[in-house]
Amino acid sequence: MNELFEPELCTKATLNVVRQWSSKKCQFGCSANGTSMWVNRGCKAKFRCRGRELPCFGSCGEDRCSCTCSSKPAYAPIASHRDARRLVNATLIASMLSACELSNSACTAVPGALGLTQPLFEGCDVGYLDMGTNTGTRIGALYEPQHYPKEQELFKHMDKRGFSREAVCTVAFEPNPVHHLKLRQMAQRYRTLGRRVRILEAAIGGTNSVQRFYSDGDMGEKVRASYWGSSLLMWSAAHSRVADETSVLVPVVSFDWLLQALVLPSPPKKALYAKMDIEGAEFQAMTPAIKSGALCSAVHVLQIEVHLQFLKYAVGSNSSRAAIEPWFAKARNKLMVQLNNLEAVRKSRHHNAGAVNDTQRPCLTKVIREDPWGSR
Repeated sequence: MNELFEPELCTKATLNVVRQWSSKKCQFGCSANGTSMWVNRGCKAKFRCRGRELPCFGSCGEDRCSCTCSSKPAYAPIASHRDARRLVNATLIASMLSACELSNSACTAVPGALGLTQPLFEGCDVGYLDMGTNTGTRIGALYEPQHYPKEQELFKHMDKRGFSREAVCTVAFEPNPVHHLKLRQMAQRYRTLGRRVRILEAAIGGTNSVQRFYSDGDMGEKVRASYWGSSLLMWSAAHSRVADETSVLVPVVSFDWLLQALVLPSPPKKALYAKMDIEGAEFQAMTPAIKSGALCSAVHVLQIEVHLQFLKYAVGSNSSRAAIEPWFAKARNKLMVQLNNLEAVRKSRHHNAGAVNDTQRPCLTKVIREDPWGSR
């Protein structure tokens, strides 16, 4: 389906709206710093220049292209409307930096820039929310379990209820730009097979914001294959050493906001399964979602990696793990049900005082908790 580029996107991103004559009509593009972004590849007509046939690149006239003979266009052609939207969104995210603090302060522009305006699982029977998808291993484990036999703990709960994996709708978040190309290709491959897969190039955290994302590998010649320890928290000495070279600014989406705004208004008809592996940011992300009751209302099974070794970085303390855990429990009890207690709340069919706003609604969420790095 050929979609026209929406000129209002240019305006939102403070880009100039420009036109190009193509297929006997003008189509819109956006221009910034002399580079334009187009839905198609410009003029269809070809002209012979210097003994070769070259594409026509130039201005949009009333009935024709004013041809410029060049092997390279004056603009950067792109293949699809989706890619055009992504590039404009990248510009939008960059423009947020003047309005958003590089911390957990709220930034209402983030969801709109990511296109998060409609319910994520509308029309789906079963949903899968992958927060911190990394290279997409769990997405592969969902749709092609034969290739990932060790990654099936969460999805066995789907199988027990007789849900078809092929019909599961997937929404995944991953902020690390190292993985984005692979994830786009993976999503496209699954979509051609009829799966409903959406990848969002953003992090999950406690607020809608723009924050610095730290890599645990060199983004130059010595690239690690997995980047398992990349995080919104500067928890590693390696992060500190190479922060300027390997950290990037990324959009962050509030877990609580996501559930309340984009899941609960039109949830999957039967169940929502979720995985959270966000390298220590789970402490900020989980607190408001449990306090509001959104987690207990929206998610049926949550598999979460709890990085207690990062807790002191999450709360800004230099204390040891042994010292910080009791403090954390005392300070946060009014705001969240501890993950250890969340399952007990669900099983007992009653609610932990002060944790969930709706006292008549039991917690639906079954928690599969992992402490992947042991007691470090």
